[in-house]
Amino acid sequence: MVRTRVGYAGGRTTDPTYHRLADHTEVFQVDYDPRILSYEELLDEIWKNRRGGRAYSRQYMEAVFCADAAQERIARARGISAPIITGAKFYLAEDYHQKYYLRHDSILMNELADYTPQELVESTAAARLNGY
Repeated sequence: MVRTRVGYAGGRTTDPTYHRLADHTEVFQVDYDPRILSYEELLDEIWKNRRGGRAYSRQYMEAVFCADAAQERIARARGISAPIITGAKFYLAEDYHQKYYLRHDSILMNELADYTPQELVESTAAARLNGY
């Protein structure tokens, strides 16, 4: 995994925010190195570790947002039981939503004090610490 970011996707409105989400879904985006991890393996890991259960609103629904038709074919072949959506625009969530778990660890955040908010979002190290 190279980078993770959280945001919003799947809706019709432009520039959603947490307080103006409209019909978007809260999502996370994973950038990965396909030489190390295949898209199939990535989907399997995410699906194996998901919370599951029925979403009570579109904001929290399970879905797979694919970057292209090739990813869509792979996702459909995995038998994923959630909507599979291709080509939806990803809107980056506000800074305070990024690296949520990491932000609540004062010791680790102190070590990353020199990072700008943008650098924190883009950081591989921060993404890995957030998932620790």
